[in-house]
Amino acid sequence: MNTAVDKILQIVKLIVDPQYTRALKEKLMDVVRESADLWKIIQLDKCQVMIQREPNKEDKEGWVFVYKDNAPEGFVPRDGLGIKHMCLFPKVWRIEPDGEATILFCGRGLFADSYLVALGILEVEAIERMQ
Repeated sequence: MNTAVDKILQIVKLIVDPQYTRALKEKLMDVVRESADLWKIIQLDKCQVMIQREPNKEDKEGWVFVYKDNAPEGFVPRDGLGIKHMCLFPKVWRIEPDGEATILFCGRGLFADSYLVALGILEVEAIERMQ
């Protein structure tokens, strides 16, 4: 487990503030540990795991989005360059034999009307103007 986490930390250390490295390592260890536990259960056919890659804006419990609420005052959504939405990380469900479903990991999605997409579009336009 430590080896996988150390490899991940080596890759992301350039973009992670050193003061957060220890907390990140602890969280990564939790993810690896939970993944290993889940894999053991799946191998014994004690449950199913489903992956949802299509973000759903109406699903407030299972998906986390960057909404317009995070934008500065006066923000107006732009055409998302044909982007409807992007799945940054899928939603993961665990389904028990009795049909009970539990969200293991909330999905992360980004929609065309989000502030981050608008910033990206502005950046693309600025680069095009400089060329």
